[in-house]
Amino acid sequence: MENAKRVNEILSQITAFSKDSYTKRELLSETMKFQKELAGIVFDNGEEITEKAESIKGDCLNLTCSDKQNENNTIESIIKSSDDEKRFWHIRDEIRNRYAKCNDVTCQEYNKVEKGFSKLINDTCGLISGIRGEQICQQALKDISCQHGVLYNVELEYDGIRKEIDAIVITNKCIFMIEVKNSKKNLFIDENGNLIRTGKHLHHDCNIARKMDEREMLLRKALEKTGLSHLKIFKILAFSNPYIDVENKYNYIKICSCKELPYFIDKFTNNLLYSYEDICTMMAAINEEKCSEEYRMSINMDEFKRDFAILLANLDPNKNNDQEKEEKPDIIKKDIIKANTIKDNTKRKPIKTNHKRKAAAIIGLTFVNAAVISAIMAIKK
Repeated sequence: MENAKRVNEILSQITAFSKDSYTKRELLSETMKFQKELAGIVFDNGEEITEKAESIKGDCLNLTCSDKQNENNTIESIIKSSDDEKRFWHIRDEIRNRYAKCNDVTCQEYNKVEKGFSKLINDTCGLISGIRGEQICQQALKDISCQHGVLYNVELEYDGIRKEIDAIVITNKCIFMIEVKNSKKNLFIDENGNLIRTGKHLHHDCNIARKMDEREMLLRKALEKTGLSHLKIFKILAFSNPYIDVENKYNYIKICSCKELPYFIDKFTNNLLYSYEDICTMMAAINEEKCSEEYRMSINMDEFKRDFAILLANLDPNKNNDQEKEEKPDIIKKDIIKANTIKDNTKRKPIKTNHKRKAAAIIGLTFVNAAVISAIMAIKK
């Protein structure tokens, strides 16, 4: 009963991820809130952590879509604020240390939570990395000098396919569709469009050719309503980290760093295809087709919260101490009762002494001693 009560108590302190899905902006704030709540429970500062988590969530959700600069600043402040707090891997390590000292938890209970933390860490790192890369791209595109229109994080859907385009830039000469990669490792794209992260080990990221072809198809569908006969779409893969090497053997995607984007777009060689009115018409058509894509974490959050609460309750360092405190008074009480019983028995059965016999024994012993002493003195003479 006590353990079930503790599980429910832990679950009552977790308010994050109450919905099944979120927009990307909501997902970031909800993840940071969840991280703070778990840290508060594990490291015993729950009320303070929860208040911070609620304030961060409020700051993020109160943004207006038109205020992109404020949104970027707020998102960056959320990421930076989490740098000073306990992260998912700190919480996981603390759980791991407690598990190593406890014999009351099964491997199955622990492994479920351990795997959940691994996926949470990967999801969170990927989310933050992606947002930071997009911010670098957005900042760079502000330096475009030619006449243009720009849209960010455009989510489109057609025939069951739903994808997000990181950025779309429309100029008089071309429509640029931009995919952003924020990687710490060098990148290699083979002849078939497979994107591979290189280093000590090769890691296949995705087929970037297929990924961008799907986005191009969605973009063309969105622009069909404009009635424009010629839609020239140029695909660019932009990497936000200028210190990595990128090798490209796929001829149908342009590769460049985010900092190079303004120069490349301004100097792009082509005939004038679109007027200012055409640019406005295309942007309006895309905005009309935009949908708010909903994101989910890679794990079932309700199941993870339940597994986490059960494991933490079983690993509670005060659990064994409480049990010992409950048992010790009984033992002490029994010892006291036993001691009192012995004491009482002693009082009830006093040892009786025959004083006359005692006196006679003493007198007899005295005569014997006197005889022995006389004999010793006679021998000496």
